[in-house]
Amino acid sequence: MRNKKTAIRIFLIIFIITAIWTANYMIKTTNELASVVEANPNNPYTEYYKYFVPLRDWTVSSPDTTAKGVLVTLTDLENDKFLFEKDPGKQLHIASITKLMTALIVLEEYDLNEEIIVSEEAFLRNTNHFYPGETYRVKDLLYSALVESSNAAAYALAEKRKMFDYNKSATPFVLKMNQKAKELGMEKTYFSNPTGLDSTQSNYSTTKDLLTLTKYLMDYPIIWEILSTKEYDLKTSDGSFKRKITNTNELLFEEDNIVGGKTGYTVKAGRCLLSVFKKEDYYLITIILGSNDRFGETKTLIDWIDEAYNWQTWI
Repeated sequence: MRNKKTAIRIFLIIFIITAIWTANYMIKTTNELASVVEANPNNPYTEYYKYFVPLRDWTVSSPDTTAKGVLVTLTDLENDKFLFEKDPGKQLHIASITKLMTALIVLEEYDLNEEIIVSEEAFLRNTNHFYPGETYRVKDLLYSALVESSNAAAYALAEKRKMFDYNKSATPFVLKMNQKAKELGMEKTYFSNPTGLDSTQSNYSTTKDLLTLTKYLMDYPIIWEILSTKEYDLKTSDGSFKRKITNTNELLFEEDNIVGGKTGYTVKAGRCLLSVFKKEDYYLITIILGSNDRFGETKTLIDWIDEAYNWQTWI
C-alpha cells in the first residue's frame, strides 16, 4: 500500500514538472516564432501567429476599474484581440455614445449641405446656444452633436424630413437606428431616442456591440474627422459665425495617437467614453461604460496594456 502511494506521488510530481516544462517551452517557441514572422511577413505562420500576439505577461495583475463594462481591443478591423474585458456582454446605458448611431443614420439619409431649421421642441430639450428658427447645415449640426455633444443638435437632425416625433415612441429616425443595429448584429442594443438622454426606456447596449459599431464607422472618415476636432467655429447656414465649440473629450488634448472618441454621461449611464487610438498598423479601441473616472481609467488601461503585454513579439 505504501509503495502504491509513493508511486502516485512520484507520478504527480513528474506530471507537474512536465506541465511546467511544456508551458515554458510553448512560450519560448512562440517568442522565437515571433522573430521569424516579423523578419518575413510572407511567412506562412503569419496568419496563425497574429491571433496570439501581443503576448500577455501574467505576472502583471489586471487593473482595478469602477466601470460597469469595459472592453479594450486591438484590431485590424477584420481580426480582434481582446486585451482586457469586464462584462462585455452586459446591457448598460450608453448616454451620448448614442450619437454615433445618430450620426451614421444622418450620413445615410441626408446630404451634409442640407439645411435644418431648429424647432422649438429641439430648443426646449437643450436650451443652451441654439434658438428656434435658426438655420444650420447638416454638417454643422453634426459637429455640434459629436464635438460638444449637443442634444438640441441631435434632435434637430432627427427631426429633418419629419423623421422624429416627440410624442411617439416609435419614430422613423429611431426605427432606422434600431434597424441598423440589428443589421450590424448588435443584438443587445436598443435605442429610444437620438440623444442618449435618460427616459422611461433609456438607450442601452454592450461594450461588444459598441465595438461592432465602432469598426463599422471606420468606413466613414467624416465621423472621425469630426470626433478628432478639438475646436470648431459653428456657423449658421448663411455663414454667420455663431460660436466656438470645444470637444468634450479631454483625451484629444492629451494623447497624440488618438483617432477620436465619444463621451457620454447621464445619471443612469454614469460616465462613458469610447476611444480609438492608432497603434502601428492597428487600432486600439477602448470602451468604458458606467465609470466614475472615464478619462483617468482609459489612460490607466492604455498604460496597463503596454506593461501587461509583450509588444516586442507583436506583428
